[in-house]
Amino acid sequence: MRILLILLFLIFNFFCFNTYSEGSYYSEVEILSQTWDTIQKVYVDFEYLTTVGDIKGEIDENSIKVYQIEGEKKIEVLSNFVKSEKEGGYIIFEVKGEKDPDKAIKKFHIYFDLKGKWIESKKKLEIKEANLVPNIGFEEEEKEGIPARTPYFYTGSIKELFDEGRISLDKQVYYKGKKSIKLIAEKDKPTPSIVITPYTGYKREGFSYSLRVQPGKKYKFGYWTKGEKCGSPVYKPGGNAVIVLSWINWYDKEGNYLSRNEIKGIRYSLSELPYTWDWVYNESIHIVPSNAYYGVFMVSFPCYEGIVWVDEPIIDLVDCPTLTEVYKK
Repeated sequence: MRILLILLFLIFNFFCFNTYSEGSYYSEVEILSQTWDTIQKVYVDFEYLTTVGDIKGEIDENSIKVYQIEGEKKIEVLSNFVKSEKEGGYIIFEVKGEKDPDKAIKKFHIYFDLKGKWIESKKKLEIKEANLVPNIGFEEEEKEGIPARTPYFYTGSIKELFDEGRISLDKQVYYKGKKSIKLIAEKDKPTPSIVITPYTGYKREGFSYSLRVQPGKKYKFGYWTKGEKCGSPVYKPGGNAVIVLSWINWYDKEGNYLSRNEIKGIRYSLSELPYTWDWVYNESIHIVPSNAYYGVFMVSFPCYEGIVWVDEPIIDLVDCPTLTEVYKK
């Protein structure tokens, strides 16, 4: 009798786990992946989903679980929920990298349940902000002093700057985390810059390693800088010094250059140089051209004197997907 009761208990728990471990309801969404791992987001208004799905009860935000769908397999990924200042909120989650552009669109199921009917996922994401950059905050190192997934840090035209120590991974000065990129200007030397996302010509394992973008969508590009005794600028429009310059280049499917948009930088009066400032955040929002599929994000220090630190670059899809349909499991 005792063995029978134990068996019944195990069967009951197995049934409950499989009924509620994922959630009674789910939505589907497709996400454009990058060749590297990223943190992405979707917008959700649970009140709206409750209405369109004819759900009787209150959805529990803590019950959210995100699964990547690969054929018949479901793989749970780290996720988090961040409430919006208005209604609804954003589900932030990990998206694994995909080298092959023909397989870049990934499908996800987002599960949730009513209050009191769920088993909380242990796979919670600590990050609360979506970001498409290859190496968030330059925190990961490929080897000592070399930030991971930042190839132009040590190849091409920037290699000379790296060899001279005029571009480096700084572990003493940073806005967030434990590292930043340090750019040192010098008279009669090429001005330093950092390529946040590689050019379309850079490849790994035969595939382009550039930032994939969606034509017609809005993207936010931002970064933090700190400067010390910056002067002797290359550009002096209207009596002002361009101290930090940033831009996004757009490319078509074949990697041909199309156009570029400037991202807000640092300018200051020529009469008050050299200029020193503490950490400042700059960002711009741009719409991807209708025929662009790749982008290159850069930050430059076009001066011959001073030091600039760059940290926490961000690329975020402003026009992120919205959950509009809900299905009962």
